Amino acid sequence: MDNQRRYVTFKEKLSISFASVNSYVVSSMIASYLLYFYTDVFLLPMAAVPVLMGAARIWDTVNDPIMGILIDRTKNGKRGRMRKYFFYFAIPMGIFTALLFAAPDLSNAWKVVFAVVTYFIFDTLYTVTDVPLWSLISVTTPNTGERAKTLSLAVTVGSVGSVIPMLVVPMLADRFGERRGYFGFAAIIGLFGMCALFSVYRNAKERIQPVKEEKLPVKKIIRIASQNTPMLLTLLATMLSCTRYLLQISAVYVANYNIQSSFSPGTVQIIMVIIIAAGMFAGMLVTPPLYTRFGYQKVYIFFGVMGAVVLSAAYFVGYDNFYAILPFLAVGGIPLGVFSTIAYPMVGDSLDYLEWKTGERLEGFCFSLNSSVTKFNNAFAAITVSVFLVLIHFKQPVENAMGVVVQQAQTAQTLDGIFALVTLLPAAGFALAIIPMLFYRFTGKRKEAILRELEERRREQQEAVLSQSNV
Repeated sequence: MDNQRRYVTFKEKLSISFASVNSYVVSSMIASYLLYFYTDVFLLPMAAVPVLMGAARIWDTVNDPIMGILIDRTKNGKRGRMRKYFFYFAIPMGIFTALLFAAPDLSNAWKVVFAVVTYFIFDTLYTVTDVPLWSLISVTTPNTGERAKTLSLAVTVGSVGSVIPMLVVPMLADRFGERRGYFGFAAIIGLFGMCALFSVYRNAKERIQPVKEEKLPVKKIIRIASQNTPMLLTLLATMLSCTRYLLQISAVYVANYNIQSSFSPGTVQIIMVIIIAAGMFAGMLVTPPLYTRFGYQKVYIFFGVMGAVVLSAAYFVGYDNFYAILPFLAVGGIPLGVFSTIAYPMVGDSLDYLEWKTGERLEGFCFSLNSSVTKFNNAFAAITVSVFLVLIHFKQPVENAMGVVVQQAQTAQTLDGIFALVTLLPAAGFALAIIPMLFYRFTGKRKEAILRELEERRREQQEAVLSQSNV
């Protein structure tokens, strides 16, 4: 296969980008606001929140690999191996995205039931549509350079979606109230998601088919995937950096409780989001040229050190002067953007390593593991925040006699703990992520040699198929 030829059309890139934006919007909405929605808007009993998040984490750990195995064991049909999931599940996904942020007036017991049902159904539908999306991107082209660029484009453009909820939701909450603002935005992104997924179904093409049209046993899939050392190191680094998500999840608490300003909490949050997002976008934009020039390993380690140092320093600057911490949040956002972007092309490139070593690619299973780790990180971060809030004696808002939800005053120790959630804990995650990258070897001349050998094998296989067809 010609590694200079371009396969992916503009229409495909546009459809994939829209679907990626939707994926990031939904993921960011969950990461940034679901915990706050449960504790401060829906008023879910505080003791139920970590249990719900923990159960969801277990389900996340199971359902993503199941979906990946299902994709790898699926034969190609008229609707493709991955595309058909968008056709069947786009509409249910949109509906339950909206229901997840509905806040019906129920008793505490029924609130728990409603949250469990909507969360678990939503999470399953998200898996059924998100794992095929990222698996699909890896088979749109046999050109390794084009695939890396397509993945980076999807991640970079899609990452715009991660900022949209953080900017729009506070404004809607200020304008219409938190209950209507949250539900209204969730309904809008649910509708957008339906359209985006149908667009990918219609326009995208699966150009790389499995070398062997056979259903691999589950044990064999796991055994083969366990030989993908670059992927395993990437996923381990991603997991160890999971507390970086606290920067998103906890910002709403800092804006509402820590910052004393003439601005409303919603405005404070928007300012924080814009500052962090500016750093994130800078990180996302520089990531592709940097890893192309220096390799994944060096880029990962450099920005891991940056995140650890800058966010640790931010804690000691403190939150008394709101404007003093903004530069630290901006610079701290840069490694956040890099880490959000770099994992997908690293996993995509690892498929070439796996094919070189075993003859199998396992796009579905490998990308499902990446998706599973991402959702594990989100869930673990949410659990960390919910448990941490209990440990620092956070006082949940209450309804007054007129039915209005009002916040309670927090102690100085509680406020310091909340601020640590957006500084010290993310810094620790960046530092820990460096460790696996010290052992990453799929880089430099070794990587170039493997790719040359793999290209030669593919050419020989193609010639063998052509010679057999001519017999």
